[in-house]
Amino acid sequence: MHHSHHLEIYEKLREKLDKAPVGLPKTVSGVEKEILSVLFDEEEAKIALHMPFVRFTAEMLAEKTGKSLDYIEKNSERDDKERDCMERRERGEGLLQAFPRHCGIG
Repeated sequence: MHHSHHLEIYEKLREKLDKAPVGLPKTVSGVEKEILSVLFDEEEAKIALHMPFVRFTAEMLAEKTGKSLDYIEKNSERDDKERDCMERRERGEGLLQAFPRHCGIG
């Protein structure tokens, strides 16, 4: 179980996800923040807060977050199962997409 100050980033992420068509409503128990903490480590959650709900490039995300391209690429590289949550390949171009249906959120 995470301490409450660690869960603040996940509450911000929950608020962002709640604006998506599927939504992620707040519960009394706060279990949604625990679920998000399993899906995203804190750095990934911070990056995800800047991700639009449409496809974008790592370069676009680096510019929006003020992080280096290497930092963004490093934090979006995961094993194949987990990478489906952040990255899609299309026509040989690496396109990122926040929260596609592979994560069970959309």
